[in-house]
Amino acid sequence: MLSIAVGLWTIYPSTPSPRNLDTALAYIFTQRQPGDAVIVLDWQSFDSTALYYPNVADVYVGAPATEIDYWQRRMALMRWITPSQVGPAEWYAERYQRIWVLQTPYTYPKNWDATAPWLKQHAHLSMEHDLPSIRVLLYEMGG
Repeated sequence: MLSIAVGLWTIYPSTPSPRNLDTALAYIFTQRQPGDAVIVLDWQSFDSTALYYPNVADVYVGAPATEIDYWQRRMALMRWITPSQVGPAEWYAERYQRIWVLQTPYTYPKNWDATAPWLKQHAHLSMEHDLPSIRVLLYEMGG
């Protein structure tokens, strides 16, 4: 066990501590207003959101259309309130005034690639909040 722990520690020194992810999620959910959506881009962020904020609405997994089945199965296992809340931003983001995005070292490049171009074209980045190894982005629609 010790050698596994040391191995993981040396392989993943830049991963966020659980406190950093908790802090980032707490920041988003205290700053969020009616008309806001949240997009997470990796399973660690999704799992933390599902565990700590199980009844929160308007949270999505930004993922390419090819990976929807995987995410819906994962969401169903976590008893997420609406497993249909997964997919590219263009499927849902227009319904909101602001979009919060959580980026961590775990962020899947495919998920960000499925989310970023649409946000950059249809919204403007109004805020970046950096925590150790985590970025919280806020996009306002109409940009």
